[in-house]
Amino acid sequence: MKTALYPVLLLVALSSCRHQRMASASANANDYSYNSTSSTTTTASIDSTVTTTVTTSTSTTTNVSANSSDSVTTVVSAGGNQSADTSKIYRITISFTSNGTGVKANEVDDFENWLKAQPKNLAYDKTQYGREGETSFCLKLNELSTREQEIFVRDVRTKLSDKQLVFVDEYAECKGHKVN
Repeated sequence: MKTALYPVLLLVALSSCRHQRMASASANANDYSYNSTSSTTTTASIDSTVTTTVTTSTSTTTNVSANSSDSVTTVVSAGGNQSADTSKIYRITISFTSNGTGVKANEVDDFENWLKAQPKNLAYDKTQYGREGETSFCLKLNELSTREQEIFVRDVRTKLSDKQLVFVDEYAECKGHKVN
């Protein structure tokens, strides 16, 4: 008995949904809406290994009802006005942050000494921001090949893996103002 009842209930539910859609469509036959979408894509290349793409788009939906003179326009913007300025993008940024008691100066000095001891004499920008001496090291790594960059990033992450308030970002802008 139950097995026969389920198909009947399913048919009733589907037919009622279909009737509701048809009634809704006939009630709105005099209403119309149109959409317009514009999209802008900017691609910038830092070097032969990195490509940054920023896409901004805007979607406009306008609903017009024949029963009234009102129309509603909704504009949705995704991403806003963004630009890809590759001169500010660094291959790796290492940020030493604080939770209210200042950064650990010995960790910053230890990392800077380790960085200076690297065999390829890597160029870096040291920046500071915040009230408690937050420090960032920003490296483009132009001196290294793609494979060497991957190894260096892995080594940095390994060296700093036990530090709690140190963040390593790849392909990011450098925070703060230059110190050195």
